[in-house]
Amino acid sequence: MILGLAIMTAATTAPVSNFDLAHNKQFSLQMVPPISGSIRDEENGCTRNGRYCVRLTRENEIKSYQLMVFEKNQNGARIIFEEKIESESPNPRMALWPNLIVLDWREEGQTTPNFIVGVKETEAQIYAGRGQNLFNLRLFAIQTTEIKVPMVELLNMAFESQRNVRSCYPDANTNGQDEFCPDEYHFNSSLIIDPTFGAKFPRFIYERQSSILPWSRRAEFETKARTINSPSLAKYRDSGCSFSRALSYSAQTLQYEFSIEPPDCSDYFED
Repeated sequence: MILGLAIMTAATTAPVSNFDLAHNKQFSLQMVPPISGSIRDEENGCTRNGRYCVRLTRENEIKSYQLMVFEKNQNGARIIFEEKIESESPNPRMALWPNLIVLDWREEGQTTPNFIVGVKETEAQIYAGRGQNLFNLRLFAIQTTEIKVPMVELLNMAFESQRNVRSCYPDANTNGQDEFCPDEYHFNSSLIIDPTFGAKFPRFIYERQSSILPWSRRAEFETKARTINSPSLAKYRDSGCSFSRALSYSAQTLQYEFSIEPPDCSDYFED
């Protein structure tokens, strides 16, 4: 099965990467189909040259996933790291973050690189008049020393969100045909290595793009007109909640932290 993974992901093109002054590299993962159809939930992603692959498999235990990192060699592929990821959610859904960070530093005698890998964990909430899908990005530091070192969670933050709030109720005589009542809040994020920085752990540039459809209780979007024929039904870019920030590793907290506190955008998460 491991040999099959290496064969499937081999490619002749050069890897696509972004690197910093410390030679830490960020590779895009090419997602490939599961090897075994009997596995309940599985995702595989490999660097474009097929050298490194990451596999995320849902365990029989509802709150547990298995994370593996493979390295391709002349004999196929070998597992260089594996560990479980636990969740605090009652029924988590996880997916691979389609990036792999290859760290340049190694311990004495270490033959394989260290990594930062990520998963996106979904939290779904549905209640009267409201609903939300929130995708949290979790980043883990992986050391591939001969003596196994547990992976360390470096980041757990909201990365994408789709939130609907029922803001009005149509009049009985309209039959709900001429009004649009939900407010919709959306944001998407990106995270890339800062090429101008050089340290043991890379600095990331985090960007968030937020939009609202059609209005919200935020003052700059308030209106009384909510008919579906209104041109105002287009999405509005929320400039106050669209921003760029640096995320740096803190040696004190062993976590990634924002260089400048992001704006308060609680409308995207809660009432």
